[in-house]
Amino acid sequence: MATPRKKKLNLDQKVVEDYIAHLTKMSEDYGLTGSYKYTYQVGSSYIKIVRESNGQRMVHSFLANKVTDKFALGDILKAASWKQPAKSNPRGNVLEGTLWRVRWMGVQ
Repeated sequence: MATPRKKKLNLDQKVVEDYIAHLTKMSEDYGLTGSYKYTYQVGSSYIKIVRESNGQRMVHSFLANKVTDKFALGDILKAASWKQPAKSNPRGNVLEGTLWRVRWMGVQ
């Protein structure tokens, strides 16, 4: 049986952790201290940001983990489903610090 390959994180781990810290701070600013926990899962093309509350999990957003024809590294994407992002326009970029469309509950 083959050993599964670990997906490569092309974004600096600190950048992803800073994004998660930003989401946590936003939740606290809305009075939701301790209500939400954010984690991430690295895929080959995207990093899935997951929000957990009361045992329920939902996709908060995706980050582009590689450069493509449509997306730059670090682009913030709205979730279309649990497995993939909406392939429309990026909602910001974590490397550029453009987070104005990011909210604690998801991406606009």
